[in-house]
Amino acid sequence: MTYDELVYRVRLKVFRDYDTGKYNVSNICKRYGYSRTWFYKFKERRERLGNEGLRPIIRKAPKMPNQIPIDIEYKVLEYVKDFPTHGPQRISNQLSTEKYGYVKVGHTGVYGVLKRNNLNTKKKRLQWLQDLSGVIVNISQIKRDKEKSKTRHIKATYPGELIGIDTFYVGCLKGIGRIYQQTACDCFSSFGWAKLYHNKKVESTIDFLENHLLKVNGWVSIHSLLQDNGKEYTTHWVGGRHKFKDACNLNKIKQVFTKIKHPWTNGYTERFNPPAGG
Repeated sequence: MTYDELVYRVRLKVFRDYDTGKYNVSNICKRYGYSRTWFYKFKERRERLGNEGLRPIIRKAPKMPNQIPIDIEYKVLEYVKDFPTHGPQRISNQLSTEKYGYVKVGHTGVYGVLKRNNLNTKKKRLQWLQDLSGVIVNISQIKRDKEKSKTRHIKATYPGELIGIDTFYVGCLKGIGRIYQQTACDCFSSFGWAKLYHNKKVESTIDFLENHLLKVNGWVSIHSLLQDNGKEYTTHWVGGRHKFKDACNLNKIKQVFTKIKHPWTNGYTERFNPPAGG
């Protein structure tokens, strides 16, 4: 029995019980858990169409007047077969050239084609291309890279070789303002440092480095610092001048940056931060 047939039989039973005259509308609705609005809606439909009016309506797929023609969609998919890593904007630009017959389709139209065909990410397009090519693999290239990333980790062979540093927003205190924690963790020994500041300016970061890390660190010299691309650590100004970079150069410390949007690269330090809301 299909789901639609089951729904139809339940509705039919509701109105057959109502037809017996033993139940009023309120009682029948309470008995089956329906609202009065629902009952009167289907009562009117039944009076107009008979018992067949109680069947679920199979709605047609809506027409999309702005959907690109099927021939252009075919050209988009053919292009994706050759260049699965290209995004919607680049696909649109390339299709409009003489080489591809001046196909006029915007990047939103291209994305619509990719979305309808479940190809709206590079990962899906690469997997699709593998399937079309008949390549049978136990783990796709993308999954394999992801598995490798789980086993990769920062290695340090002695104290001070690499120290992760990070700025963590703790919260806002009444009468004081925002509180930030400067955190550092030695990637060899997992020894950590932390200090609270009223801001996350570069001056606070330099103070944490010079007056906390270097002075408290004692006999251990710091060779490299691992940090993200926050403005307190680096900038994209012309010439690459930055106060924190100058402070690192002055203390003969090398800066190592994590990949953008990859905070787990600095996992030693990230785990040292307090949990959100803690």
